[in-house]
Amino acid sequence: MNFGQKKYKIIFQDKNQGKGAALQKGFQAARGDIIVIQDADFEYNPQDLPKLIKPILEEKIKIVYGSRFLIKQKQKYKIFYWGNQLLVFLFFLFYGRKITDPWTCYKIFEKSIIHELNLQSNNFGMEIEMTAKFLRQGHKILELPISYQGRTYTEGKKIKWVDGLMAIWIIIKYRFYDR
Repeated sequence: MNFGQKKYKIIFQDKNQGKGAALQKGFQAARGDIIVIQDADFEYNPQDLPKLIKPILEEKIKIVYGSRFLIKQKQKYKIFYWGNQLLVFLFFLFYGRKITDPWTCYKIFEKSIIHELNLQSNNFGMEIEMTAKFLRQGHKILELPISYQGRTYTEGKKIKWVDGLMAIWIIIKYRFYDR
């Protein structure tokens, strides 16, 4: 698959403002038609990207998530697995859709739909907010399996249990409120 001429622009924040703030700055600067979220820690394998982008290029769907849970993989922390299962249940309960990996880094979507969302989060909640708002607006999300090599906290993993509580609040909040 040919992705065209490679042009990259590195964008820096003046100070660390969180993942959500970095994503929002990236969304504003994006010039292509498709946005791909890739964390810099490479827990996710960039070789999975062509298969994730393909359904969008073929105009079959506007949003694709790479799911860590569609194939059996060893989990470093069981608490994250069970926390994710809680989020899966809550998305089904509040939005009527089963999303197996709402916190995935690999969210690929048409740029045209991101500006409809009025995103607010400046932290890890951005991932959950995007999913909630995509679903609330009636978008379908195609999930495809990806490979994943999770890091430990000593290797730099940053997400904490309080982020899980925040995710629960965001799922409920954006089911009933636009902002």
